[in-house]
Amino acid sequence: MTPVTSTVAVCPTPGLDASIFADLVLAGGMTHTLVIFASGTTTGSGQVVRTVPHTAGGPLVVVDSTPFHPADHTWPDQPGDTGWMGDQAVINTVMAACAPGGDLLVAADIPVKRDEPGWTWQVAHLLASDAELPEVGTKVDLAVDAERRRLLSSAHTACHLAALSLNRATGLLWRKEVRLDSLGSPDLDQLAMEFSVMDEEGSTDIYRFGKSLRKRGFDSAGFAGQLEQVVAGVHAQLETWIASGAAVVVADGGDQRVTAPRRWTCALPEGMAEIPCGGTHVATLGAFSAVQVAYELAPDGTGLTVRTTPTLAA
Repeated sequence: MTPVTSTVAVCPTPGLDASIFADLVLAGGMTHTLVIFASGTTTGSGQVVRTVPHTAGGPLVVVDSTPFHPADHTWPDQPGDTGWMGDQAVINTVMAACAPGGDLLVAADIPVKRDEPGWTWQVAHLLASDAELPEVGTKVDLAVDAERRRLLSSAHTACHLAALSLNRATGLLWRKEVRLDSLGSPDLDQLAMEFSVMDEEGSTDIYRFGKSLRKRGFDSAGFAGQLEQVVAGVHAQLETWIASGAAVVVADGGDQRVTAPRRWTCALPEGMAEIPCGGTHVATLGAFSAVQVAYELAPDGTGLTVRTTPTLAA
């Protein structure tokens, strides 16, 4: 395919700027990148689709298939994988989208949903600045930093468990009927969530207990008054779930396109828990020895910051 000239819009992702992406603008766009991270895979190979020299922070490489998990452009809670492409270091992994006219946009600057007709979606691997670029068309070996992936996956699974346990612990604080989570509890997590991010030690989630949530029937004053009991209930529930050693699966329905919808599922004693999720996770809750949750309620009671910290089993 022949490069075309166009304007490229780029989000403020560290180490990435418009010069990186100019050569990735292709007539007619590219095909969707296939990904294999949903099964927990950390190694694989792919054919190089495009390489872009980048003197400021390193070259960018797009392949047709990858085990690398990119930071999502719409909800970037889990950071992109790092690792190796051959013997070259991959220092970040991000989403990129090619418009029908050829423009390439990255991460938060992507203006359309994933089902927008005519757009194609890729996983872009950022290499270290002194990396030797592979040739287009060649096969490259890909290896994710498995230990970092394990820690991020643990943080993501623990985050989902903490959310579900919070829903159950606050179930009696609702005065009206609202949407329920997959286990049948009022879905406070989805109704109040404003921000979520994982790191190698755990996750941080921010909830908003504002006027709209109160109108839906949530007793935020009651939550503040019962915070100690809520925390105790959450930890008791987490202990029970972890002791079950329940299996965890990220279901992709056999569709390996990077934009395919995926669901986190966990066979808990109360039933099958399901949450839409494009991240990576541990294979069983037996991976944990404990999960601790710390709550910080805003002085005016309108915000809640939750820090979830998993401890991995030996």
